Amino acid sequence: MSASKKITLRRDGDPVRIYPDGRLAYWTGGKPGQGTREWERHGTRENAEARAAELRDQFARGPVLIGPKSGRTLKGLVQDMIDTMRAEKRPDGTIAAYKSDWNTHIADQIGSVRCREGRRRRSKGGRKE
Repeated sequence: MSASKKITLRRDGDPVRIYPDGRLAYWTGGKPGQGTREWERHGTRENAEARAAELRDQFARGPVLIGPKSGRTLKGLVQDMIDTMRAEKRPDGTIAAYKSDWNTHIADQIGSVRCREGRRRRSKGGRKE
């Protein structure tokens, strides 16, 4: 047996563990062994159980996939980015600069391209179509 492997008695698939003194340990990846092990103190076991329920619900929803939907236009994505920056209370000068740069340097023909249309295909001969 390898010396680097740690033998444990716990074999369930629960990524969250609660201790009697109110500590909580969980794996950030949502499964035991995935991600990093995080520790939190909640004072009482009841508080730790409430937080554990929140974490289990979050892990049950699965990972949040971030990325553009294939039917969106580039102009729509930039507008969403600007709206997000406003919601996060970024400096107005930064938002205005992005908006100005987009309006000045990006033609409407490029802004109307849908994300799934942005990649060129190669023909069998190796040249771009």
